[in-house]
Amino acid sequence: MRKLLFVFAVATFSGAFFSFRTIGINETNSSKMKIISAYFNKQGDTRYFAVNEDNSLWWYAPNHGWTKKETKGLPSGFKVKHATAFLKIDSDVRYIVVLSDNSIWWNAPGFDWKESSKDGLPSGEIVSFDAFCKPKGDTRYVAVMASGDVYWYAPGYPWNKMKMDGMN
Repeated sequence: MRKLLFVFAVATFSGAFFSFRTIGINETNSSKMKIISAYFNKQGDTRYFAVNEDNSLWWYAPNHGWTKKETKGLPSGFKVKHATAFLKIDSDVRYIVVLSDNSIWWNAPGFDWKESSKDGLPSGEIVSFDAFCKPKGDTRYVAVMASGDVYWYAPGYPWNKMKMDGMN
């Protein structure tokens, strides 16, 4: 009896956790997902933000399926190399992408994409990127440059280089 219940629980959990309804995400079946970011909405429900190899942008909600995101405001022919999403406290989700030219763009649902400031961020390749919202609602970005230098950003202020003392 115990074995049967255990197998049933694993099968149920793995099915709920790992299976996505993929309605719409591969419209032409010629594109595969290259980036995915998980976040939650105001109600605490899990959501996913994905970028396909063709650079189309998508979001996912369980029992809803995949929905293509509007790209109005992004430059034509854009190519995404980093993407993330997070809940803005007392607000809505924010989507952030870094394009192949190292420009950084953000979006709130229902609005056009807007370019973020790179004031203080050196030219060069961004090799890793993340963004989040602090508990009081302040947005932060962090970028690792090809040089190995790490920078952080708060909207309205220039990028700041992190001290790397002690990290060898």
